[in-house]
Amino acid sequence: MKLLSHHLHVQSIPAKQIGSIILPKDLNEDVNHGGVKVFRVLAVGPGRRNRKGVLLPLECTPGDRVMCHSYFTGPMKLDDGSYIITDSEVIAVLPKP
Repeated sequence: MKLLSHHLHVQSIPAKQIGSIILPKDLNEDVNHGGVKVFRVLAVGPGRRNRKGVLLPLECTPGDRVMCHSYFTGPMKLDDGSYIITDSEVIAVLPKP
């Protein structure tokens, strides 16, 4: 699969403690109360273009762990349980373990 523009292909991973950030299990699974989820980035698109047509690459790369709100604005869930999301849904890139 070749991703276009500012899209990311991510897989959900369980998160209890990420570095010095502790995420209670209920936050990781609670979609209705604004929790967060942690994903492993599987693939990224090339990025967005600004008004002048200059390519702005994404700030994460395959293999990174990213934190997102558990409520998405419009993710596409694939058959294998992974998601296609946009870069604007990413809150933070987490440090490597």
